[in-house]
Amino acid sequence: MLKGYENMERTLEEAKSILKKYNQEHILNGYDNLDENKKQVLLNQIFDTDFEFLNDPGITQIVV
Repeated sequence: MLKGYENMERTLEEAKSILKKYNQEHILNGYDNLDENKKQVLLNQIFDTDFEFLNDPGITQIVV
């Protein structure tokens, strides 16, 4: 299965719950202005992000 497609069934409500846990609700600002494809891309990016890792106080630098 291609990365991201395993999350296609996940919902906006699930994304809101994840973002609220990490105080990142602003990521959905403008969500309603996106077309359906872009909405799904954004949701998949949210589901694929390891917010727990990014919130780790021991992380001082992330190189991509």
